[in-house]
Amino acid sequence: MAERAPGFEDYTPSRLEWLAIELNSFFPYINVQSNNEINTVFIPKEDGKTLVLMVRYPEGTDSNIIQEYIQNGEECVKKFAEIHKWDSWVKIEIDQDQK
Repeated sequence: MAERAPGFEDYTPSRLEWLAIELNSFFPYINVQSNNEINTVFIPKEDGKTLVLMVRYPEGTDSNIIQEYIQNGEECVKKFAEIHKWDSWVKIEIDQDQK
């Protein structure tokens, strides 16, 4: 019988990792109309309670658009955390920079 490939090994994500997976899957659909040159990703921190929203954008991007992305990201984290009843402990940190 063939050996099981490493990619099929069982793995259960933490609640914070699961939240990051959900947000990374959903968030791009919120900002489609604004600016597709802005990249965002949610990354769980090692503290087990903080998600980092990384926002990368080209030089010259309107700061209002960047702030809209950040605000939308914060709202999404809050809403998704509320859905799971994790809003009492989930924190968000913003990391923004030019590409």
